Amino acid sequence: MSTIHYGQLLAGAVLISRSVDRLRETWFGQIVTRQTNRQERVPVYVKLQPNRMQAGEFIGGWLAHELRMPSPQPYIVRVERTRYRIALYGSRAKRHV
Repeated sequence: MSTIHYGQLLAGAVLISRSVDRLRETWFGQIVTRQTNRQERVPVYVKLQPNRMQAGEFIGGWLAHELRMPSPQPYIVRVERTRYRIALYGSRAKRHV
């Protein structure tokens, strides 16, 4: 079983998409984690969504990763509410947008 990674979203994330009902947003940005240090930033896509949707999103991403399906490393990402609204699920970006 792999380690669950946690990270802090850094300032400068960019909004990629927003659902019609405005309940879900996808951001692209960088995080720092306990596994990295301040100099190493990990590029991630972060989904901001209601609490009821977060668990399923993370479990699905984690399970796919554990089963070695082609999926990015999942992260639990801490987001400053004043900056981006609410906290969420993130996955490592393979390349920049």
